[in-house]
Amino acid sequence: MSRRRGGQTQSMGMLTRRLGRRHQTDDRAAGRGRGFGRDEQDDRAAGRGRGFGRDEQVSRGRFGRGDRGNARGAATDGARYALARLITAVAGIAAAIIVAGIVLILLKANPENAIVDAIREAARWLAQPFDVIFEIERRRIEIAVNWGLAALVYVVVAGLIARLLVR
Repeated sequence: MSRRRGGQTQSMGMLTRRLGRRHQTDDRAAGRGRGFGRDEQDDRAAGRGRGFGRDEQVSRGRFGRGDRGNARGAATDGARYALARLITAVAGIAAAIIVAGIVLILLKANPENAIVDAIREAARWLAQPFDVIFEIERRRIEIAVNWGLAALVYVVVAGLIARLLVR
């Protein structure tokens, strides 16, 4: 949609930009800067604003821990992040297998089915250290509690390890 003004055709985008500039000019004239509140202006002046300036980004490094001085630091950071992602992904897959095993046991899936058997065996192997932590009369409930605890431990420990790696 366009609007004709003084022999010129203007699009709505141009009109919107002009109106936006007019409001910015009014804000500056009223001492409000670029439309930020007074506290935010003070924060920006003190370097606590929405981000660092270009010079400050270069001197602080990518993650705000000081200049590493070489490309090896950036490569090391990338490798640590990749390793952290790998650890959390492996733990997530292990937890998913364990949860799938719990569901198959609780729903009394046919153990003679090859897929059901493979998932249950994999879950049993992954949850082996946690197999008899709680002894409950009903075997299926006992498996659900113990294996559920195993899945939770896998995810929490992997999260802690990943967090330590990216520090």
